[in-house]
Amino acid sequence: NKAIDELKPLVLRNGAICVSQVGGKPNDQSPLAFLALTDGQQAAQILQKTASPQFYKGTRYYKIGKGSMLVMVVDDLLVLAEKPQLLLKVKAIKNGEAKSILTVPEFIAARHQIADDANLVCYISPNLGKSIMGDKDVARMPLPEWAAIGLAIRDGGIGLSCVGKMDVSKFPAYK
Repeated sequence: NKAIDELKPLVLRNGAICVSQVGGKPNDQSPLAFLALTDGQQAAQILQKTASPQFYKGTRYYKIGKGSMLVMVVDDLLVLAEKPQLLLKVKAIKNGEAKSILTVPEFIAARHQIADDANLVCYISPNLGKSIMGDKDVARMPLPEWAAIGLAIRDGGIGLSCVGKMDVSKFPAYK
């Protein structure tokens, strides 16, 4: 695909992926990815020339090829999603109309307890259990309030850091 071929040299070696709730049902999750770019303006120009423009509630994004991948550029990030609702949410956060995860104190606390040199980091929100298992199963099989796992590949080996908090007094099975 021409768009992908032209975007590849602009993509850096770092990014983020999350799974976000899209609808009201427990299984209504969809992935959202952010890839760092060397030049967001150039990436936007490439998309304008090589991809099909789409709109969702005033949010402009592009469809690349015949697949389900939807993309838009936000500053120097290439944002990829399968659902336009997620791109609308990203735009709202960018415009200050919605809060970013970076404003959640529990996320910030978990983030600060992971090794600074971690190459791979995974954060698990307290909503994960409810969105996957539903309220009934979460009561039986609790998950941490927030959890973070970091993996650092170092010259001397591999470092693993984990943090999570769970109030076990709320669950009879742990008493």
